[in-house]
Amino acid sequence: MSSVLTRALRRVATVPRNMRRFASQGGDHGADEVDKWRKISIVATGVVILMSGRELLSLSSHGHGEHSDKPLPDYMHIRSKPFPWECSDCSLFDTDCFKKCKAERAGELVEEH
Repeated sequence: MSSVLTRALRRVATVPRNMRRFASQGGDHGADEVDKWRKISIVATGVVILMSGRELLSLSSHGHGEHSDKPLPDYMHIRSKPFPWECSDCSLFDTDCFKKCKAERAGELVEEH
């Protein structure tokens, strides 16, 4: 049985002589392709960095990042339920609201005592 298995494996393992191997084109062709795509990647990365920098500079001069001291309109202060922390009316990163809330709570504690 082992001789039958050995012959079958030899037939599968051998490549017919008339079959052309497309992968063996020579070592210098592969190196040229690698070099070409490395250059293309470097140029594309540079273009993306330049375009991102341009977009960043145009956004910073646009003026959306400026905050005013005016109170927020009512439509921007809608709460369907209170937040789960001590100052339940303040959003998570609203430091001014937290300061006011804590000052009010400190004033209430002083009045109680």
